[in-house]
Amino acid sequence: MQLRPAVLLLAAALAAAPAVSPGALVDGQVAVVNGRAITFSEVVREVPLHAEALRAEGAAPADAEALFRAAFRRALDEAENRELVLQKYEQGEMRLPEHAIDRFAAETLQTRHAGNLQELQRQLAARGETYAEWREGLQKQMIVMSMRQTFVDGHAAVSPNEIAAAYEARRAEFSRPARMHLRVVSVPAADTNAVAAFAARLAAGEDFGAVAADLAPGQDGDYGFVGGDNALAPLFMDAAAALADGGAAGPLELAGKAYFLHRIESEGAKTIPLAEAWETLRSDLLAARRRELFRAWTGHLRAAASIRETLPWKE
Repeated sequence: MQLRPAVLLLAAALAAAPAVSPGALVDGQVAVVNGRAITFSEVVREVPLHAEALRAEGAAPADAEALFRAAFRRALDEAENRELVLQKYEQGEMRLPEHAIDRFAAETLQTRHAGNLQELQRQLAARGETYAEWREGLQKQMIVMSMRQTFVDGHAAVSPNEIAAAYEARRAEFSRPARMHLRVVSVPAADTNAVAAFAARLAAGEDFGAVAADLAPGQDGDYGFVGGDNALAPLFMDAAAALADGGAAGPLELAGKAYFLHRIESEGAKTIPLAEAWETLRSDLLAARRRELFRAWTGHLRAAASIRETLPWKE
């Protein structure tokens, strides 16, 4: 299969799109797994998801074509692993009943397409896919999930000692700095009458919310709890730190505006105890362990397989 550079650039641009139309690209065989072919269009429709994952991980190349190739590599590896899992399923005796596949298809139609079969068929037609092919894809998903549960997820376990060690290693994540609940509103600094009136009414002991509603209408100004990494400008944090809970300060001038702030309440620094963090840590460790086991399992399958790739570029 030959792909011109212009086609590769088109594919790279499509990697950022929500959907890819396989018919818009040159198709062909990119891998053969134990004699079964995997096509370019089969892989490229998954490229946007992998491109987004690379961006989220901070591992996305800046060059569009390089990003496409990196995402395509991940998508191809996933397609090859999926094919190996499906072949192992075919070699065994376990079979998913048709009614389970039908139920999964109905649930998917309901959750992803609001039960609108016509809309699903329209989307499928737009990308050159039939309902039967869509259902077959769901069947493969079910098979892979079932096989993974049998051969991988069911064997994943973490010990209490591992959870405790993870808590110590990640203690900073479960520590919260002292913080203040602040409300900040502003009026134009040039409106000296409004600034003076706001300050005078606060000094007279009026409710901050009532004054703000009169002199700064339409401003909510509630910043919630701030502190640590979630801090406001030093001008506001320093003024708030000098207040007691319930106190107000201002005017504080910044960029042509006069700000008034209200320290509603405060909370001291807090560390979430291990008992409260237990389930979060256990879930994270189990997910990581399952990924490790899946890589090991598919690595074993790959080692025993015949995989030949015919990519249109050199890696």
